Parts: sequence; C-alpha cells; structure tokens
Amino acid sequence: MIARGVHLLGAGKETAHDKIDYSVGVSEIRKVGTQVKQGEPLMMIHYNDEAKLEQALEYFKNAYRLAPKRPTPPPLIVERVA
Repeated sequence: MIARGVHLLGAGKETAHDKIDYSVGVSEIRKVGTQVKQGEPLMMIHYNDEAKLEQALEYFKNAYRLAPKRPTPPPLIVERVA
C-alpha cells in the first residue's frame, strides 16, 4: 500500500514517457509492532502536488491497522534451502 501511494505521488511510471519525481516519497516509516501514541506520525510523506497527495492518502491510510495489542511479527526466516 505504501509503495502504491508513493507511485501515485510521482515516484513511478505509468507509461514509458512519464518522468520520475525523485523528490517524492516517504520516510520515517513506523514498523509493524511499534507502539505509537495518539497524534504521533506513522510516516513522513514528501510530495509536490496536492492532487496527487489526495489520491495517495487512501493508500497510506490503508497501509496501517491500529490495534490495542502488539501483533506477533512474522518470522524473519521462512524456509532454509540447502
């Protein structure tokens, strides 16, 4: 969801002729299981176009699900091949 939102801000191409805006993106992304207080940012969004931001905001909002308890993080190693 975050990647799609950043793409809509202009960091990706829809066609071969589109230009990439290297100044847009997100930073300071909160990881799964990080405790946050009300009002704390979940990420910093860097944008240049209000209209593109409005489109991308739904993706950014849907990237997170807030819960009262910390979730169990997925395992870092899923399978060993050797």
